[in-house]
Amino acid sequence: MRQAPNRKLEAFGKRMQNLRRNEEDTPGREAMSRRAFVERAGELGYNVSVDWITAIELGQRKDVTLSDVVILSKVLGLQPIRVLCDLSRPFSEADLPAFRGLSNIEVVGDFYCLGDGIETYALLGPDVLAARKLELALKTYEDSLDKLKSYFPPDKPIELVGDEDDEEHQRLLRQAFPTMLHREANRGHLDVIDGFVQMVKPWRDAVKASGVRFDGTIMNKYRVLRDDQFAKFLVEVQKKNIFDRKLYAMPIVTEAPEAPGEGTPDAA
Repeated sequence: MRQAPNRKLEAFGKRMQNLRRNEEDTPGREAMSRRAFVERAGELGYNVSVDWITAIELGQRKDVTLSDVVILSKVLGLQPIRVLCDLSRPFSEADLPAFRGLSNIEVVGDFYCLGDGIETYALLGPDVLAARKLELALKTYEDSLDKLKSYFPPDKPIELVGDEDDEEHQRLLRQAFPTMLHREANRGHLDVIDGFVQMVKPWRDAVKASGVRFDGTIMNKYRVLRDDQFAKFLVEVQKKNIFDRKLYAMPIVTEAPEAPGEGTPDAA
């Protein structure tokens, strides 16, 4: 008995139907009828029926299994990742219920490119690669912004005393060292934020130009990428970019001033 249609499975099924019909007119692929799909599946050793593919395409299955994904990808001649998620909408929520709110680009990251580096995404097309770069830029920006919120530059530098070999001089250096490391790390976060502010619009424009669609189905965490939200997002970025660069340029340590007459040659 067929199940009542599930909204997400209906979206998945519609996508499978479009792939079967080659609605996107992908070079090297031909449209096939459901009957032709079943015949091709039989040639590959899979025993499926017209009712099977019809139920999937109408969202009437209880769920989509790994076996279903394998059969669909083999018969349609696609990489399994293209069956699992809609790569034309990388920031939209994946249509298989099992992914529970992950965006398509997150599915790609979790199930396809894990540990293989950013350029692996190029195998799935330039639009997916560009979308992944933009997603990583957003996450890196948010992380840097979060890190800087908890950083407070020292009120004044630590004044070193004595020569470099003096115990007190060394103690003060050891005291200052963690602060120096922390400050340098946060200078890096500032560079990330400044670079993001300069580049987010051209990055986003490039992604959009490559065919990535930003629409109402986009997840909340990426809603900043929608056309009607993007300008507001840029304003918010500028509002949050309030860090005083002068504070991050202040030295952590300074040398103590020389005593009067110190360092001058003795009078003859």
